[in-house]
Amino acid sequence: LSTIAIGTGKASIHRYLIDAAMEHFLQIFVIAVVKHLNKNIANRLKFKL
Repeated sequence: LSTIAIGTGKASIHRYLIDAAMEHFLQIFVIAVVKHLNKNIANRLKFKL
């Protein structure tokens, strides 16, 4: 019973780390995309002005 609990504990920690890493990556990706879009919009506004 204890070995199963340890096994599931390791699996859940592993899954948590993967989820955290994916979430972190997505946040960085979204921020990068938003910055890129903001730069493009700013450039277009400059050209319009």
